[in-house]
Amino acid sequence: MACSPNLTVYNVQLPFGASPSSTTEPVTISTGDVDAIVDAFNSLLKPHGFQVHPFLVGWYNELCSPRLQLSGCPSDQLALCIISTPDMFERNFLPHIFESLSSAPNLTAAYEQFDWPKQFSPQDPLDRSVYLRITHTARVFSDHLDGRPHLQGVIEQIKECYWLPDYALQPVTRMPLVYVNAAGHASGVAYFHSPREAVEVGVKESSEVAALGVGTPHRLVGCSLHPYHGGWFGFRGVLMFPKVRCPDLPRKQPRSSLPPGTPPFDPVLVRNLLT
Repeated sequence: MACSPNLTVYNVQLPFGASPSSTTEPVTISTGDVDAIVDAFNSLLKPHGFQVHPFLVGWYNELCSPRLQLSGCPSDQLALCIISTPDMFERNFLPHIFESLSSAPNLTAAYEQFDWPKQFSPQDPLDRSVYLRITHTARVFSDHLDGRPHLQGVIEQIKECYWLPDYALQPVTRMPLVYVNAAGHASGVAYFHSPREAVEVGVKESSEVAALGVGTPHRLVGCSLHPYHGGWFGFRGVLMFPKVRCPDLPRKQPRSSLPPGTPPFDPVLVRNLLT
């Protein structure tokens, strides 16, 4: 997909006030400034069961096929991978449901009170609760950049961010706007065990699920594992910062909950995980 947000399904109307026709010049910031941005987001999101982890678009593109790359984006452009942890259900989703039902007889009536973007209206209550939390945080995070007064001179570029949800699709190809497994691996928050790993340990792509009693062929799919939560977490998309560069950002290597955490992994464990 193209990098410009006005070419995506989601960002026909940018939820954070950014303009796809903005003429502001890109800025290069330090790794400490990136830490400040991450801390600002996490101070607002962690109490509700979310986290953000930084990466550069070039790292993501290295892991993706051309159809999934963020084409047109500079390789040193900043992005944040958003995940939810198991406590998100109680800290964000349930309060959202209770608050919605406190002012309406049902969720349908409650959601009529919100001004959902025309071409982006998440139907699932969980996705809607995530949408409201992330959009609110992206509007106010710049007020929490403590200890970085020099960033006020480039605050407009930093605030010009947009969100690619994990479930948003391109309009024609129906390919995802962002491949969140690759974003998670690039940011170091979760290790993506790709189908290639299964093939390397002798699993055939056209194998049948005979052990499950299913006689139809199946495609191998990858699996992302968090080093602490294992598979009990969720990707919630990526925040893109089209006017922010950080070529010196250190790259964090992902760790898996599959022993020993980094390659090489036990072939038996890989086979059991991916088939």
